[in-house]
Amino acid sequence: MVKMNSKIKYIIFLVVGLVILSQSVYIKKLDKMKANAKPDVFDPQVYVQNFWDKQLPSVLDQAVDVNDLLPLFQTDMDKAVSQYAKTLGIASKHAYLIKGEGTVVKIEPSGFYLDTTRDGNPDVLLIALDLFGNAVRDASGLVDVSDFPNSMEFNAISSEINKRVREQVVIPAKSQLQSGQSVSFIGAAEVSQDDPEIDPLGIIPVKIITGSHE
Repeated sequence: MVKMNSKIKYIIFLVVGLVILSQSVYIKKLDKMKANAKPDVFDPQVYVQNFWDKQLPSVLDQAVDVNDLLPLFQTDMDKAVSQYAKTLGIASKHAYLIKGEGTVVKIEPSGFYLDTTRDGNPDVLLIALDLFGNAVRDASGLVDVSDFPNSMEFNAISSEINKRVREQVVIPAKSQLQSGQSVSFIGAAEVSQDDPEIDPLGIIPVKIITGSHE
């Protein structure tokens, strides 16, 4: 009888222990945890802030002089592409990181027209109005498409870069530049190998440094 009571007590303690344990331990199913987990959201503003402030400055000294590049566009496009271009995939349009100096010939809503060869004619248009495309992103050589899961994120980078160009480069330049003023610039251009539009060459500026009047 004593043995029977001991066995009953053991069973009661065991049941009570299991009930307490079941209340203190909460087990979630793995698939439910994954469903409720907050996914990593790509923020193009954060990405481009790092790109603009920390990465882009490190490659600006690799820019080709515009007066070296323009003649190649006219005489040896293959050399221009092989030596200076960045190309995404097998596209016929290539991106170039370009620097130069010139004199402001005229200012229009479309941008700032510069004479870089001192012949009185505009060779370069620093674009101020139609800021779109992937010129800066691709010409930098810093953004790898394989690092992004979809084209939406990849293209959002260009949109954010162009927004920064407008706010931090173009708008300040509009209040400073005047006709006859000397200018130094660094920027990026997309040029089609088959049908280049280089009269003048449209460049999205990433840096504009104003000088004196001539």
